[in-house]
Amino acid sequence: MYLNKENDGRYSRSLYFDKSNNTYIKLWHPDFYYLEHFQHVFRNTTFFSSIAKIVDVIVNDAGLILGYVTFGGIPIVNTKFDTNKYRNLRDRLIEASNKSSVIYLDFNISNVVDNDGIYNIVDLEASIPFNSITKLERLQTTWEHNDFIYRNMFNKYLKIEADSCKVVKNFYNVNQAIIYSNDPMRVYIEKTYLPSLAGKILFIGTTYYTDFYYKLVQTPETFETLDVLESAAEFGSPYMHYICNVSNFYANDLYDHVCFFGIFGHNAPWEITTNENEMRNVIIKLAQLVKVGGTILIGPALQTLAAEFLDGVYSELKNYDIISKKKIGINYVFYGRKLYS
Repeated sequence: MYLNKENDGRYSRSLYFDKSNNTYIKLWHPDFYYLEHFQHVFRNTTFFSSIAKIVDVIVNDAGLILGYVTFGGIPIVNTKFDTNKYRNLRDRLIEASNKSSVIYLDFNISNVVDNDGIYNIVDLEASIPFNSITKLERLQTTWEHNDFIYRNMFNKYLKIEADSCKVVKNFYNVNQAIIYSNDPMRVYIEKTYLPSLAGKILFIGTTYYTDFYYKLVQTPETFETLDVLESAAEFGSPYMHYICNVSNFYANDLYDHVCFFGIFGHNAPWEITTNENEMRNVIIKLAQLVKVGGTILIGPALQTLAAEFLDGVYSELKNYDIISKKKIGINYVFYGRKLYS
């Protein structure tokens, strides 16, 4: 099988699949853009040894590498995605990058295959020494579609400033299993609250036990998540996730439902603020993001906050009809429907 890629000289390459030997064969134009970098990485580092199954390289009479051969595998876009296998590959790639001082600029799901139960990379040419990064053309565009955790590990080498609010469409938890909690409040959220929601939804605060939450609502494709921690993004919605402090978040459209449960009142390192006035401002701001007829669920913890303070904040939501307001476990929950703007 033969697949031709771009045919404009410096970006021209061709891909073959040898079915009899189960191998991919990649050939480049002699002026291929990444050729010099690939040769340096292949000949001077061990970068590829733990992340790919290279069989051989293709060399011309002058000793110039014009391509390579890798073992075939099942493209993971065509299989049930395995989160643990993917994280293992990402860990191997980060370790190889740090060890060899090489950045791989094309780390996305379309370039990963399953080789007998192990995820590996097959499209290898965009492997660049750290000291060559700033010389590349189209760097910003090339880098943006990479795995965000891998990308953000190396942004300092790319000299790209972090946005105050990053938008991520990830794929880590596609096909994620549903494992219900036994915690009373989580039982309510997972089995009663989320299944009742439809429309555009913003769920704030993601962690390992929220990675399947998008599956529980009636409209998974419009379930959006937000968290201030980069590391928590992989547990967010695969359709839309925001990495930012909610104080800096501005929505283009209003939401049918907003959930802000368990974010304040723990005195934990991930809390965005412990200042009560700032907490009040965040809650008021989120209430303004809801459409008329939509709902908001707020549930700060009472570990460091007084119920009297929260009562004062909730009383300011005068354009909301209270569905329920009660203490559940350590949380003080306000659930209301917006009556008017």
